[in-house]
Amino acid sequence: MTSTTNIHFKKNGQTRYVKHGFSWQLALFGPLAFLMRAQWPLALACAAFLFVGSFVVAAAIILIIDPEMESAITFWSFAIPAALVGQFGNRNSARSYIKNGWLPVDAFPHEWNIPPILPTTAVVGGQATPTQRAHL
Repeated sequence: MTSTTNIHFKKNGQTRYVKHGFSWQLALFGPLAFLMRAQWPLALACAAFLFVGSFVVAAAIILIIDPEMESAITFWSFAIPAALVGQFGNRNSARSYIKNGWLPVDAFPHEWNIPPILPTTAVVGGQATPTQRAHL
């Protein structure tokens, strides 16, 4: 199977998709991107992670490196947590869709480590039929 760039979810005749890979939208806009996706719990968790993460990274930089430029502390204390949100945000978004009853159309990439909680829907002969998670 080729690499999947988007994973589509279906529920009540609606389709949503989650991109596979780093999310610049989440890295740059953080909780606002989750709010645009109507995922309120993830937006709150993202905001809390960015708030706490910036303090933890700033404290680590001050204790370990002790830089003389405050701009370096400010930049890295926001850039590192934002990069982590961008890296893992789409995986959490996909897990949230599954927990809320959205059925995935394709199998997930192995590196996402999402267990096959629900069967995926594969198109066989022009009709959607439920199948088990496909091996990638």
